[in-house]
Amino acid sequence: MTFLARVRSHFKATSQRRTGEEALEISFGTLLLLTLVLFVISFTSIEFTRGPNSIATLWPSNAILLAFLLRSRCDSRNCALIFLGGGTAIALADLAGGYSPALSAVLTIGNIAEVAAARLLLAIYQDDDSNLTYIRNLSIFMILAGGIAPLVSASIGATAIAAAHAIPWVPIWLNWYASNAVGMIVVAPFLLSLTFEEWHALRIKKRYGEALGVLAVIVLVAVVASFYRSFLFIFAPVVLFATFRFGVMGAAAGTLVLALVVNIFIVKGIGPAILPQSDLSERIFVMQIFLAATAFWSLPVAAVLAERDRLLAALSLVNSRLAVEDERKSQLVVGLRRRLVNAEERERLRLSHELHDQTGQSLTAAMLELKDIEPLVTEDGRKRLHILRERMAEIGKTLHRVAWELRPASIDELGLASALNNYISEWGSHYGIETDFYSGGDPKLDELSDEARTTIFRIAQEALTNVVKHARGAASVSVVIKRVNTMIQLVIEDDGCGFNTNPEVEHADNRKGFGLAGMRERLFSLGGELEIESSVSTGTTIFARIPCKSERMTA
Repeated sequence: MTFLARVRSHFKATSQRRTGEEALEISFGTLLLLTLVLFVISFTSIEFTRGPNSIATLWPSNAILLAFLLRSRCDSRNCALIFLGGGTAIALADLAGGYSPALSAVLTIGNIAEVAAARLLLAIYQDDDSNLTYIRNLSIFMILAGGIAPLVSASIGATAIAAAHAIPWVPIWLNWYASNAVGMIVVAPFLLSLTFEEWHALRIKKRYGEALGVLAVIVLVAVVASFYRSFLFIFAPVVLFATFRFGVMGAAAGTLVLALVVNIFIVKGIGPAILPQSDLSERIFVMQIFLAATAFWSLPVAAVLAERDRLLAALSLVNSRLAVEDERKSQLVVGLRRRLVNAEERERLRLSHELHDQTGQSLTAAMLELKDIEPLVTEDGRKRLHILRERMAEIGKTLHRVAWELRPASIDELGLASALNNYISEWGSHYGIETDFYSGGDPKLDELSDEARTTIFRIAQEALTNVVKHARGAASVSVVIKRVNTMIQLVIEDDGCGFNTNPEVEHADNRKGFGLAGMRERLFSLGGELEIESSVSTGTTIFARIPCKSERMTA
């Protein structure tokens, strides 16, 4: 890509990027105001200090023009109007300052050439010209606009003035370059930081008091440092504070205020000189170096802080998205678990029905057939048939118990409390352990969803199974189910051997069946929780809680 093609593509991209944003459209009123403001600033800068070897201590006009170019929409009309208004203002200021028309024209051409060179260089080497809150953009701006572009106007202006007044070229060039460079790196960043985004991000509207207080402290410190130059170092922490609180805007504003105050005091000879033997031009040059040094450390610090804030904001956004994604995945896992549990319960119900309705009926029919056959056989055969019928009756009882454990019909027919009471009583009779059950007759228990009631029943089953497997020496078990605030709480307490509840030493037997992990998963899928209190030789108490929001919807 050729040089001109690269420049054209950049300007086109910049114009498209700023469409609909804060891009300025230069109107006649804006052009008139720009011309008037630049004339006043340029004339004041020229007249404020003008000696045999100096033009101005600080030249902000070119920085203002460049800021307007960077903030306006990039098209030929806007650029032409800005250069026309800026050139007219600078030319009139030079004429009002006593320069000849020819010299004024040359000086104006030099200033406009500097602004054009800065804009062109930024267009080539920088993607986002006006955003100086990135350290890369700021570094490129300070090097190109503050370091290279002033070479153009300094060379043209110094040559013209040296030829017109027959004075040495080098002092004029040094002062011109320094004043324009300081103006670029102090004034332009401040103007470019005055955007709606920066204003909104810093919440300036809510911090007027703080902003005015910091500004007053900066002015006070600058005045004190101008009278007592040994206290000049005090300004550094003040600017640093403004940088931390207000970013690039604070650093640029602090440096600009310092430049204005120190400029007035040095030019007017107020306060002791840093270099007692130097003349005014040398003191001004020292001031310009000091201002440049202040800008060179405060603005990069502000840009680094801004990038840190952006990184933290991006990290926070990523963390928020990850949290949302984790929550979504967690809900997905919970949903899958609930589906698996429901599928398991449906399969249990199917097997229970098959064992009860088909296998059980077939077994009953076989027993009746054996009874009919019994009179037809010998005495010895009848004894053997009787033994066979007793064994088949035991098989029938076993099938009934298995079918009942797979899906107790009493949950649906008699309710949760009755189902638990029947199961606990039969369990205690079967294992010879004293049992006690209490529900308080709460009718709300049967308003729970089928899933919640089944979960409570299964947890009671698993807890009692664990008593048989692990609670050696248990002689009694107490089961209580009741409503506690917004939760349904199931408490199973035994007087067995107990165990260490430390997860690191949780024994491997719990892996059989549901175990404690299975209980927790069932409860978690319904938004519940499991709490275990136990220690060796003191028994175990299990608290299972399910939110009452698991109640069934009523019509």
